[in-house]
Amino acid sequence: MLDPASEEPLRPPTREALSDVATHFDPVAAPSRLSPAELDILQREYAQSAQLATNAETHRSTVMSFIFTGVGAIMYALAAVKFAPRYWPIALIVGILGAFAVVLGDIYHERWMFYMMLARGYRWRIAAAAPDVRLEKIRVAAKAAHRAEFTRRIPLYAAWKWLALGIAISGFVCAAVMLFGLLARSK
Repeated sequence: MLDPASEEPLRPPTREALSDVATHFDPVAAPSRLSPAELDILQREYAQSAQLATNAETHRSTVMSFIFTGVGAIMYALAAVKFAPRYWPIALIVGILGAFAVVLGDIYHERWMFYMMLARGYRWRIAAAAPDVRLEKIRVAAKAAHRAEFTRRIPLYAAWKWLALGIAISGFVCAAVMLFGLLARSK
């Protein structure tokens, strides 16, 4: 597939392609430093993308908290009626809410990844234009120190996903057990 503006093939959307776009300059243009206005634009775009990524994570945790609180209230109500089989549709709601939370978590994670990729591209562009600032070296050193101190990593999105998946499975299993109990009593 060719880029209509040039005769070069389009690159697949990878981190390497983003790095290439952000750090390599037009060979025809003079290799001048960024003007203060250009640097300001890049810094504002970086800050906006980072803030949007933070907002996506905040939205995910807020919505998940509401869902999990609702699931807890439903499970409490089911326990109050001793999981009577005739209330199996209520247990099914727990499974549906859990499944919804899994999907929603994936959507918010994808949104977070998109905005962080934008922010990363802006940061790389700033770092490439001002190499004496050594932004990338600082980031790499900080990341190495962090990884050395915190060796066991469980990504936050994975924890949310497994928690929601566990709730979905428990809701569906509870509904199935209650339904089978109802069917056994009716025979």
